[in-house]
Amino acid sequence: MNALRNLEIISAALATAGFRLLRAEAGSMDSGLAEFSDESRNLRVIKDRSQWILEGAQDQLEPAGLWRAFDDTEEFRDAVIAHLTL
Repeated sequence: MNALRNLEIISAALATAGFRLLRAEAGSMDSGLAEFSDESRNLRVIKDRSQWILEGAQDQLEPAGLWRAFDDTEEFRDAVIAHLTL
């Protein structure tokens, strides 16, 4: 899990929501991606130069405030969890 810096913060929060980490791949410059699943839904979390992004359709993410990149890991985590529990 150390492939992406601060991924453990996201993984722990998603685990409490029933998601498990399927895979994580590190890129260069603190970038990479991680895939999570709760058996009925899959999430792809992208980290691009220290910014967190949840992959998905704009019409689904925008109402939840997730149609943007987040600089703060905790803010991203909280937004994703809020979106999942709607």
